[in-house]
Amino acid sequence: MQLLLSMYPQLLQVGLAAPEHVSYAFGRLVEALGYKNVSDFIFPPDIIKQAEMMGVPPQMLMMMKYAQETGQNPPALQMGIQNMMNQNMQ
Repeated sequence: MQLLLSMYPQLLQVGLAAPEHVSYAFGRLVEALGYKNVSDFIFPPDIIKQAEMMGVPPQMLMMMKYAQETGQNPPALQMGIQNMMNQNMQ
């Protein structure tokens, strides 16, 4: 599995694999190591795609989803939004 993961950069470069394939393989490796919750290690591919479409880092999208579900705004989310606003003004 580790050999396969090491080959993914080349496979991605020539179009033989997509980011979802890398995510799947890494998830299987995490499970083979005995961990149950793959999302503790990587973002799900759908979150990465959605974040790319929105132009935000996946971490920020996850915090936004958390804020929406719980009604709480983590300080890191507020700082990230402020930083993005500052970058857009420059």
